[in-house]
Amino acid sequence: MPPTRRIRTAPVPSTYRRRVASREKTLVAGRTVVHAVGQKTQTVRIHHAAPRAGVEVGYRLPVTAEVSVGLMAEFTDVDALRDWLVERGGTLLDDPAASGSAVEPLVEVLPEDEGWIADAVPRVELAIRALVDGFLANPYLHRVEHSLHAELFSLLKEHELLAARQALRDGLTTQLVHKEWPETRPQPHKGGGRGLFDLVVLAPTQLARASRQQFRDGRIEAPIVVELGLDYGLTHLRGDDEKFRNSRVRHPYLVHLARASTARVAEVEKFIARVEAPVQVAYAHLHPGTGATRHRHVGTVSVTT
Repeated sequence: MPPTRRIRTAPVPSTYRRRVASREKTLVAGRTVVHAVGQKTQTVRIHHAAPRAGVEVGYRLPVTAEVSVGLMAEFTDVDALRDWLVERGGTLLDDPAASGSAVEPLVEVLPEDEGWIADAVPRVELAIRALVDGFLANPYLHRVEHSLHAELFSLLKEHELLAARQALRDGLTTQLVHKEWPETRPQPHKGGGRGLFDLVVLAPTQLARASRQQFRDGRIEAPIVVELGLDYGLTHLRGDDEKFRNSRVRHPYLVHLARASTARVAEVEKFIARVEAPVQVAYAHLHPGTGATRHRHVGTVSVTT
């Protein structure tokens, strides 16, 4: 194992200190790698090889991810480091300072993808309907939201069209349904980073055009996206709606499930009624005291009791 090379940077400027707790750098295959840790996230920026100056590519990761200059210094290959960062939850940092060929272009939705997407949409909506019906029948089958994500993932894969596998451009095989897929475009308030969509469906023709790096970096525009929340309020709903519109998702589905006696149910339902196309809404609410339920399936405009 090569010796760890850790280089401590100068003290963090006072104007930057409140947002960045620490900032260190190291060398990987002769390339400077800068690691900054903030209050909620951490970033890793890989610089160009000398004599070229500037950032080549950057990643934003959860602050809880186990990343350090000591661990990164053990790498002898920058591509391997990039894969390692993605495996730890890293998403591409759309940094104005970054330049070069390291960030590959987005694999967009093209006319050749539209036919398959049109066939997939009704199957996605059937899976969402099954999820809502299952929640109404057994609202406590799942304790937490992520368990519901797993349930919807399974329901989506029950359909043969969505369960197919597809080779990437270089021959590696993947699937069409993915969880925690990076947003197509960064939201302004995220400081250049991209958040994650709960579940997405990608067209096989898109994947056939994508390189391994585009796939690993999430540089494929997701045409079908589902955001699923459990026991959340208006703030979360508004945030999901904004994610869809900021990334200009073609077929976005907002699934809101709740099992709480809250005075804000009327406000939530009022917001849902105002959500505009292309966003489609599925909704179910259980009052834990009375057992009364309210729901709305995708494609309907009124709430049913």
